[in-house]
Amino acid sequence: MKKNQIIAIVLALILVFFSFAGCGKNNKTSKDSSGNETKGEYKLTGAGGPDLGGVTLKVGIQPSQYITSYKDNELTKKLEKDCNVKLEFFEFPTDGNDLKTKLSLMASSGDDMPDIVDVGLDSTSVLEYGSKGLFIPLNDYVNNVKMSPNFAKIPGEDKKAMLTAMTSADGKIYGHAKYEYETWNLTPYRCYINRKWLDTLNLKVPKTTDELANVLRAFVNKDPNGNGKKDEIGVYGMASGAYGQNTVWALMNCFIFSNGVSMQLDENDSSKVIAPWTKDAWREGLQYMKSLYKEGLLSNSIFVDDDTQFKATLNAETPIVGFVSVGSNGGNWPDNDKNPNFLQMECIEPLTGPKGISWTPYSSYNPGTIWYITSSCKHSEEAYRLGEYFYNYTITMINRFGREGYDWTSDPKECAKYTNTNVVNGITDAVTMVYRYGTEQNVWTSNHNRSWQNAGPRYASLKMNLGYTDGVTSKKDKFVSDLPSQIPGIINTKYYADRHPKVTIPALHYTIDEAQSIATPTTDITTYVNTATAEFITGQRPLDDSGWKTYLDEMKGMGLQQWLDAAQAAYNRTLK
Repeated sequence: MKKNQIIAIVLALILVFFSFAGCGKNNKTSKDSSGNETKGEYKLTGAGGPDLGGVTLKVGIQPSQYITSYKDNELTKKLEKDCNVKLEFFEFPTDGNDLKTKLSLMASSGDDMPDIVDVGLDSTSVLEYGSKGLFIPLNDYVNNVKMSPNFAKIPGEDKKAMLTAMTSADGKIYGHAKYEYETWNLTPYRCYINRKWLDTLNLKVPKTTDELANVLRAFVNKDPNGNGKKDEIGVYGMASGAYGQNTVWALMNCFIFSNGVSMQLDENDSSKVIAPWTKDAWREGLQYMKSLYKEGLLSNSIFVDDDTQFKATLNAETPIVGFVSVGSNGGNWPDNDKNPNFLQMECIEPLTGPKGISWTPYSSYNPGTIWYITSSCKHSEEAYRLGEYFYNYTITMINRFGREGYDWTSDPKECAKYTNTNVVNGITDAVTMVYRYGTEQNVWTSNHNRSWQNAGPRYASLKMNLGYTDGVTSKKDKFVSDLPSQIPGIINTKYYADRHPKVTIPALHYTIDEAQSIATPTTDITTYVNTATAEFITGQRPLDDSGWKTYLDEMKGMGLQQWLDAAQAAYNRTLK
């Protein structure tokens, strides 16, 4: 064989060797479509968590006043053991505005960021930090079943809602989701009527707005509290309340579906975004409430009272409130089951308006996002997989409730000893988790080191939440199923949870340009509508054709169309 032929063969063998060597290396470390490192090896530890190879990750967190230590913490130690990882912590400011300032300063100054930002941020802030490169996109990680085994097991509709929440206006995913579906907080405008007054006056619970007006006339004029004074309030509420106290919004839903001054979808065309407060049906609702006010059946105090005055009125020594809406019965009538004022009230289903409309203000359940991986992270894949492990049932529960077998249990044999109002009323089959199981301590109001106070990704379905019960009060042999404080929860599930259009508007993720363009219009119009609503009802602003036209024209000048256009564009992105 000639010398040149030998050299050629040797060179060919060398090339083949390096070719195979290169292939082997690429199987271990490559780049995904977002430019993030991906190793292609997704091993699990003996404990069932992702094997993260012993790397160290620094988690940025807003410290809870109740967590005595994050380092010397039972959840931290379990994560380190289950996932073969070492965790360090960076504490962000607890105030939301200070947090954003700190993040911006760290980004602009080039300071090292923690690997993970384990705090919840609004969608506009997430997009801003992502577009500037502070947070890295996670789309390929999320779409990789081997990297997302727990997320992949989540049922379709729930997963779809989570993905919608996780996806920013630029189409990129920058964080994990926190999904905790329950119904109570989605429909806080629960209506209460004074049942004792109804019985005293031999009246039935009203079903319609006309029937309510007749009942209110009796309440205000026939002294049902029996003190010889005309001090009864027909309709009461607190317009400035943020949790169901604005009874005006509750009554407005007898005429048009709305949730205060927020964009909604056209009931006849769910692809179209509308501003309910500009529609004729809204005007009809105002006219109805104006008629109540004119007769002295709706109190002006709704528009001026603060929280202290509101609670004082609800808890007057002699009960004086006939009809009101609130979100928290315990927060407004302390010690419910012994509160004389609360014991007179009955939670009733939403009323029906003159055209058969019977909605309640409702916010679509929109999961939050959390666990953003920063551009400073040298182990982005490991950081992602650690966050994904929080969707594991046990980790989700420990992070929320504390130590398994002490703070909570899901043992079927133990759960069978307990019940709750959902089980008693046939809303769910059985208790599936008991909290405050081995202790009476509440991890949300007591110092401890057994959780991260729910800081982290989470998946808890509606069915899971319906099956939770309190171990201190819910043993079957001691459970009282008809306590007055429990009734509103049953009424809410039966009559409020589904009392909204089939398709409702989700949380809208605006682009940075959109958010900037509507910042002033949304603030100005919201303030204007709230003020105008009070003025229309109390007669300070004319509600005739001329007055209504002026109202609409003034909002046009404030940028109403800009807001509508931006909302429509943001909603259209959710349909793709």
